Amino acid sequence: MMGVVTRRLFPLIMLGILLVLAVTALHALAWWLAPFHSAHPEAPAWYGILLFQGTLIGSIWLGFLLVSKRQQPYAFDYAETFRKMPCHWILAISVSGLVFHLIAKASLFESISLSCFTQLRSAWMAHDRSTDPTWLRMFSMLGYVGAHFTMPGLLICALKITLGRQYWKTWLSFIGLTMVITIFAGVIVSRTIMVTALTMVCFGVLLALFGKAKLDARRLRTGMLSVVFFMAVVAIFNHQIFKSKIACSATTTEQYVMANLADTGVTISGIREDGRVAPSFGLHSSILPTLHYLNHGIWNYAMILDTRQRGAPVLLAFMSAYLSRLGLMSNPEGNTTRIYSQGGATLPGASYHDFGYPGLLVVAVFTAAMWVAGVYLLLRGGASSLFGLTLVVGAGLTIVLSLLFVAPATISYPFTIFAFFVCAIHEWLSSRIRKARSG
Repeated sequence: MMGVVTRRLFPLIMLGILLVLAVTALHALAWWLAPFHSAHPEAPAWYGILLFQGTLIGSIWLGFLLVSKRQQPYAFDYAETFRKMPCHWILAISVSGLVFHLIAKASLFESISLSCFTQLRSAWMAHDRSTDPTWLRMFSMLGYVGAHFTMPGLLICALKITLGRQYWKTWLSFIGLTMVITIFAGVIVSRTIMVTALTMVCFGVLLALFGKAKLDARRLRTGMLSVVFFMAVVAIFNHQIFKSKIACSATTTEQYVMANLADTGVTISGIREDGRVAPSFGLHSSILPTLHYLNHGIWNYAMILDTRQRGAPVLLAFMSAYLSRLGLMSNPEGNTTRIYSQGGATLPGASYHDFGYPGLLVVAVFTAAMWVAGVYLLLRGGASSLFGLTLVVGAGLTIVLSLLFVAPATISYPFTIFAFFVCAIHEWLSSRIRKARSG
């Protein structure tokens, strides 16, 4: 008979495994549906991906077997810790962050029309920020930090909605947080931020469901409502992003995608004489660009496997980028060669590029260890639950984005982890104060 410890660990361990399988299935489906053909063999890339994902699943299961032997008392209902956290103060921080960032970019809005809002990104990148006054650069940074508090807010609200706690009040906070992150993602023109936010909503629902001994149909319906709502927002956002890019470049969907396929060795299959794909995905449609987005990392991995050349380090490049932005390290002058096209190279691809198959296996094991350690702390209850949640979110985002990018290299990842860490510190300090007062 399954022991108490095992019963409490098993659902969350299975959640990690199911997450790996779901991400793999999504990208496999997108790859199968996409009307593209790569000049570089794609089968070796998929073998490497399956090796990585298989090692990840095996390591999560091995971690479960090791941790389940520890006779550590677990807090079964860890959701109680999150239930006590009010969403409104997180919403206030998020709104403040959005306001700061809008002020920092106000000068760009005058020259760019709303219909071509995606040009904000290129305008911001071309802008010489060193000429901005210090207070404006501080506002920009506070914007990034504050707006990302929507991530723990969305997770906690989704969890509370699923559990039916303060239902309508929580829904209002959830909608407010959705508006904040959507506007913020629109201003910086980032689909990855919306993917991260959707992941947080899904995590909130799944943690509420998997944290219970039995699956409750009512909670499942309630939780799915929040997921479907946010998925609809992401779908509309994604469509508007591509619609704006295509319309403002005065091209067709196919021409836009083909321009982004330059130097990749990838072509669109089934092009008709009129330059459209048969069957046509429609003018300004987001379907073809989305399939390109979901597959580009795999094509880049295939490019890496198809050559013996190696470029600048990829896997840990985000560390020097963090230090450089903090002013702790100058941009090093070294190898800047890139042997694959624009975008990411997948986590397995980046690992293989820098360290070969041993590196690929080590990264898979490390990601699994993060998930298992996070689950272990999550189930201890109290303030430890929030520190554990931070690890679970870090590992979960790494898994979700693994077939696109190295997650820590994305713009949203460090700010998301920081927001969860601050929430954990806040809860830890609050618990110490409550104990001191009661003592």
